[in-house]
Amino acid sequence: MIATGNITGGVVHGALILVGGGNPMLTTDDLAEIAGQLKAAGLTEVKGKFLVYDGALPRVKTIDKDQTVHAGCSPAGSGIALNYNRIHFEWWRKPGQYSTTMDARTAKYRPDVVMAKTKIANRSSPVFTYADKGGADNWFVAGGALGGGGARWLLLR
Repeated sequence: MIATGNITGGVVHGALILVGGGNPMLTTDDLAEIAGQLKAAGLTEVKGKFLVYDGALPRVKTIDKDQTVHAGCSPAGSGIALNYNRIHFEWWRKPGQYSTTMDARTAKYRPDVVMAKTKIANRSSPVFTYADKGGADNWFVAGGALGGGGARWLLLR
């Protein structure tokens, strides 16, 4: 972590920056532990923004562009990856429609994901398609392939 301003009385007067070093094993649980360590060290407030720096490594949208967009073996890459650059997508059928959730789940936490979205498409295939719209991951899932409910991991791009 880097602070861009002075720290007085437990308050960062500036931004707090999480600097990624390319570790693909960083998890939501690790972020909670880091936050606990900052609190234990006396940090109580950040007056500026919380930022993430991922420039330690080049940014790539996929390791292998010939893989299908949802293939778990070809995630995006950069100087920071959280939960192996994947999110948990879960669905269940209600009368006449599906309900879905997306989260960054780990052993202890399940924070909602806001930078990725899913929409159930009225089709049987392809099961998954992807579009980058407005800086957000947009996954379109074939409703005809979902059945009554289930879950899977989707990649972040």
